[in-house]
Amino acid sequence: MHQKLLGFNQVWLGCPQPICLTPTIDAMIRLKNGTLLLFRGAYFWQLPTNAPPLVKHAKKIEKEWRGLSAYLDAAYTDRQGDCVFFKDNKVWVFRDENLMTEFSLNAYNVIVDRIDAAVYLIAPQSENDAILLFKDSFYWKIRKHDLTPNRVHMTGNIHVPIDAAVSIKDTIFMFKDWMYYTIESYFFMDNWTSRTFRPKFSMFDIFNCDNDFYKDIGFGSYGNFLLEIATFSREHATSSWISFDVCPVSDDRNETNVLLISKGTEQSETHKSTAVTKHEHGVSTEQRTYKGYGFWIGITFAFLATIVTTVVVINLSGHQQQRKLNEAQTQQSKINEEFRNEMKTVKDSITDLQLNEKAMRAHMTNLEKEQKILGTKYDALNSEREKANVQTTKKRFLCCILSVFT
Repeated sequence: MHQKLLGFNQVWLGCPQPICLTPTIDAMIRLKNGTLLLFRGAYFWQLPTNAPPLVKHAKKIEKEWRGLSAYLDAAYTDRQGDCVFFKDNKVWVFRDENLMTEFSLNAYNVIVDRIDAAVYLIAPQSENDAILLFKDSFYWKIRKHDLTPNRVHMTGNIHVPIDAAVSIKDTIFMFKDWMYYTIESYFFMDNWTSRTFRPKFSMFDIFNCDNDFYKDIGFGSYGNFLLEIATFSREHATSSWISFDVCPVSDDRNETNVLLISKGTEQSETHKSTAVTKHEHGVSTEQRTYKGYGFWIGITFAFLATIVTTVVVINLSGHQQQRKLNEAQTQQSKINEEFRNEMKTVKDSITDLQLNEKAMRAHMTNLEKEQKILGTKYDALNSEREKANVQTTKKRFLCCILSVFT
């Protein structure tokens, strides 16, 4: 189920929030190699084996899974290792982070506009594999040989709607807010029978959070953080599905347990190095080693740190963008100056050509005049030559006549 726009689990200003501070998720899948990926908001994490998923390890969904939208509703991995994602009425199928196909949720023959979670159950024979689609207090069991999906009502103490679910070997992990349930896979293969499931905290068991994280954000320890959450829940979230009550429980292992009561369902969680002061009716306010406003101080500090970091990043980004803009403007100015110089050179060349053309035209005019003068002289010479030829002919004729008579 995608996160709402309110609450501490929201991604502030586009930045991922620590999973150990608000351990709620949108979806979780188990890859074919056993790697667990958890999705929340616009980011996803690869869940380490012995360390918490840190903010610095968060990756953008839309960057790593090209074509996939953020703020998912559900996801599962099938027998072949293909990853199937759900958001609203859309479904995407990926293979090795490459989008293979996408289609509508209606292809599963379920009449809903969106789902809360999804699980793929692998049976000994592939024809008996089943897909579970969860919505509110119901789930649909879909098999290849079934003509229509089998709609089942989940009875018992599971708080619905669930946020996410994932199948690991023969166990299904169902997540709701800060808690999770473990249910054997065969329980879904048969007809659902009402039974009581024991919710557990996901901080330590799933997300590997440790006391160092809570020291870093100002709570001192996980115990103090848990007590602050309990106080906050009693004072500000009485309508929430989980109503905290905290008291110490000792055992023979020299550890301190924290007993939480959720709507009548008791849960005993054991954590080392958790300091809780005993009291006849629970925890004495006067004997607590933390400050009453520690929770809000921690949240405020985290929020202010996020804002300051964002402002610094924005300023640095703005400075870099301004520097790049100035460099681009300088480069453009150089290009413009070179263009102007080239244009001036071209204009000068054109002017020279025009002057040369004018000079050539004047020279051609002079040549034409000279040619005309030469033509006139040539005609005069021809006329003189013809006259000379006539005179010569006359002289020769007279000489011939004289020679005859003599």
